[in-house]
Amino acid sequence: MKEKDRRVNAGYYQRYDGQIIYVVMVIKDVDTGADMVIFQPSHLGALGEYEVMSKRSFCEFIIVDGKEVPKFKRRTQHPIQASMDDYQRGHGLRGPIRYASAEEKDKEIRHYRRCHSYLAYSKDIISHYGEDIRKYELCIRTKKYVGVLPDEFRFLKEDLKFLQDCTSTVLKEYKTLLEDKFYRQLSIRKYADAAGISRGSVDYMQKKFFLAFAEQLRIRDEADQKCRLT
Repeated sequence: MKEKDRRVNAGYYQRYDGQIIYVVMVIKDVDTGADMVIFQPSHLGALGEYEVMSKRSFCEFIIVDGKEVPKFKRRTQHPIQASMDDYQRGHGLRGPIRYASAEEKDKEIRHYRRCHSYLAYSKDIISHYGEDIRKYELCIRTKKYVGVLPDEFRFLKEDLKFLQDCTSTVLKEYKTLLEDKFYRQLSIRKYADAAGISRGSVDYMQKKFFLAFAEQLRIRDEADQKCRLT
């Protein structure tokens, strides 16, 4: 795997010689544009001073006992304490980002129509399209409200149908983007790789989609003489 393609996330890593470090974040060198890894060596559980290394060096492979091994290997089972966020922010740096597991997401209650602008409303519906479709189908199949409040299920159903109707008619040019990216819940990078286009192109199409659907939401409210914004 090439250095530029390897992801370096916040968390604990172990160097080939056994040294444990904590990676804080990856930043850009303003002069060269190169990715730089900010980290802290760990000794007996205590973190040392901040240090920096190029991502190229961080991700390289070296020869140890005649065998090629990564210079740093992720320690996925090493727990990150909740206090780490406050610690890093206290030093002016971003704390670790925690992503909810699929099981946690299923239990999360998502609230609908809590936006203050049509653009935010548009982004909310489109960005959660895959999640909301699966949630809607699960509710219908089990005849129970799962991950949505009973009073808001009607909002979920109505907004999903309106989005699908729009991408089958006036916004037909975005139907593939909706189904291939947002239904599958792909990142811009993964969608760009799958579609064989640049990330900038995906970002541009996505922004146009958000704006176009926001306008359709506004037109719907005017036609219904009803405001669905908060």
